[in-house]
Amino acid sequence: MKEREQEREREREGKEERETERREGERERKKESRKREREREKGEREKRERKKRKRTKRERKKREEERERKKRVRERGVTKRVRRGGEKDREKEWKRKEGEKRKTRKERGSEKDRRKEEKGRRERDKENKERPKEERGERERKRERREKKKVEKREREERERGRKKERIKRERKEKERKKRKGERKREIKRRKTERKKRRRERKKERERTGRERERKKEGEKEDKNEEREERQRKKEK
Repeated sequence: MKEREQEREREREGKEERETERREGERERKKESRKREREREKGEREKRERKKRKRTKRERKKREEERERKKRVRERGVTKRVRRGGEKDREKEWKRKEGEKRKTRKERGSEKDRRKEEKGRRERDKENKERPKEERGERERKRERREKKKVEKREREERERGRKKERIKRERKEKERKKRKGERKREIKRRKTERKKRRRERKKERERTGRERERKKEGEKEDKNEEREERQRKKEK
């Protein structure tokens, strides 16, 4: 009887030792996990910092380049002003250049044609005054037809330009729409994967806690059985 009690005592002690070892192991694992997590966060933080430094360096370089460029432009402007001489001349030159910039090549060409046309009309009017009446009428009709054709051509070209602008605008809108759609899809996919990940983690956590609960129940059951046996033995004595 005494030997049996001692054996049970040894078993209990062994069980307690195993339990403490298990707890220690669990604690160590958690400790290691936290350590790894801290190291990972530290690595990410350092990576972000490096990226930020790189970006700020790049931006600083860009700003310096922009300053240098403006400085060069100012210096160049000063030398040009000296060459041209005078505030009025400078203003006139600037206005002329700005005006030319605003006009497209086609518009400049059409303006040139109009000036040419005006000049031609003035010359023709001058000639017509000196010609007989009948000849003058026929020439006038031909000239009107030509002018009408030119006007129609100009209007057609303007319409074409308008259509082209509309097409470009439509294409740009379509491109933007597709881009937004792609971004939405990517966002949905990302959320979906995150949800799946969270679900997996929750499942793992449930399984782990379930196993722990089972182990705890088994331990309690064994303790109760031992207590019952102990009581039974005492009664038998």
